[in-house]
Amino acid sequence: MPFVLDSSVALAWVLPEKANPALDHICDRLIDDVARVPPV
Repeated sequence: MPFVLDSSVALAWVLPEKANPALDHICDRLIDDVARVPPV
């Protein structure tokens, strides 16, 4: 099922000071699901 991926999640994956173990689950979902990104 598609889900919305916003910039705060994406930045937390690449900025060590924003790391959050709860976001690892979202990263794992990208293997089987589609992420939609809101237009800016």
